Amino acid sequence: TDTSSVFVDPEINAVVVATRHDSHADLVCQAIEKRKHVFVEKPLALSLDDLRRIETAREKAVASAFTPVVALGFNRRFAPHVRKIRSLLDG
Repeated sequence: TDTSSVFVDPEINAVVVATRHDSHADLVCQAIEKRKHVFVEKPLALSLDDLRRIETAREKAVASAFTPVVALGFNRRFAPHVRKIRSLLDG
């Protein structure tokens, strides 16, 4: 419940963002600014402005000699209903 404690902990070098969609961009930017790598569940951002903020945060980090990994996940592809739909479409 206290995200700030995660971002300031020097023992943590990567975070998983799996919160409500409207908080993803803010949390990704905070993580990058605190030199953490990020795995974020989709969507990465809800608007182009949020996406640009993430891009800017990453560019600033790279300029300061930290190249953060920002990975985007899509876990629904493994959900039983999605797998069933895929199997029906495949054949």
